[in-house]
Amino acid sequence: MSSGPLLAGNYIATAGSNFFDNLGATYPDATLVSCTIMRSDGAQISHVAVQRIPPASDGSIALTWGISGVNTGDAIVLVCASQSGRQLQSNGSSLTAIRVASLN
Repeated sequence: MSSGPLLAGNYIATAGSNFFDNLGATYPDATLVSCTIMRSDGAQISHVAVQRIPPASDGSIALTWGISGVNTGDAIVLVCASQSGRQLQSNGSSLTAIRVASLN
């Protein structure tokens, strides 16, 4: 998921995704999910390493991060992946970048 192209400046980015694991009968263990906010040039901005999604259940990840030095035309990208190799479905992902004068 991507938010952009953006204008040059500083931003507060919020991102989130809901996950659903409907494979509980086949994979009885919890799944670990990792989400990262990245710049379109591939630079990692923030990272949430561990969110446990119980078997046959759902869960969510939420991130808020200050981003400085965005160039005109850059985009912010949300990337999520299962850390255990299991398949998860994503439902209701969002990514918002709000331009601010400065970050403290």
